[in-house]
Amino acid sequence: VTTLPGIVSQPVWAPDSRRLVYVAAREGAQRLYLYDFVSNQETTLTRGPGVDISPVFSPDGTQLAFLRDRRELRVLMLATSAERVLASGAFADAIDTPMPAWSPDGKWIALFAIGSKSFTNVSVVPVGAPGGPPRPISFLSNVYANSLAWSPDGRTMFFDTRQRTEQGQLARVDLTRRTPRFREDLFRDLFLTPARPTSASAPVGATADKPPAPPAQPDPVFEGVRGRLSLLPLGLDVQSVAVSPDGKLALVAAAAAGQTNLYTYSLDELGERPVA
Repeated sequence: VTTLPGIVSQPVWAPDSRRLVYVAAREGAQRLYLYDFVSNQETTLTRGPGVDISPVFSPDGTQLAFLRDRRELRVLMLATSAERVLASGAFADAIDTPMPAWSPDGKWIALFAIGSKSFTNVSVVPVGAPGGPPRPISFLSNVYANSLAWSPDGRTMFFDTRQRTEQGQLARVDLTRRTPRFREDLFRDLFLTPARPTSASAPVGATADKPPAPPAQPDPVFEGVRGRLSLLPLGLDVQSVAVSPDGKLALVAAAAAGQTNLYTYSLDELGERPVA
């Protein structure tokens, strides 16, 4: 794909699998480039002397979020090449460059922000107008973090976090208020009489051969979010996390007894007690 001299890093696929964006160091600058596999041509996306890193496509593939000089979160409209600054601050250091993460509906971007005491926490930034400043959703006195992942329904955020001398942990933040479910609920549900479907009760837009559209993702509820963080009991030195497309499993890279491996951890509230 690339043949010119210079370090190339952080390749990311577009959702349509036809385009690839990557960071390349050329002509004394670090910029973003796009390769189109249909036309077999490369396009320069960003220009100037800045350091552009951590590109991430929006879910619909029309926009690209990235960090400039580790101080600005920017969004690029691929159709028009228009850029805009969503937020400013300290978003990555010289060692770790965690990638921002789009919400499943493309309305929010989550990223790690470094506070005045060098603590690393997660903030979310609205993408659409009128926008707004980054809103913190975690308040830990931790320093290191490598990855963050939204649940497929957009209601939960997962990320790895660690203090300087402690093991990495897997944190979960409920972005909306929720009522926990228990296995006893399954027994109670056995005695509920299902309602008969009627034409009047059919979801709007649903047809016999077309399932109803999935419910819209709710916006984060920031009031009380400080108390909705929990650390999942994996018992491992967690280094990074991803969430399966159905939202039932967390995949973590973690160390135990001096060896680093991949582990899965169940996120199903009604399943058996999870073990990594």
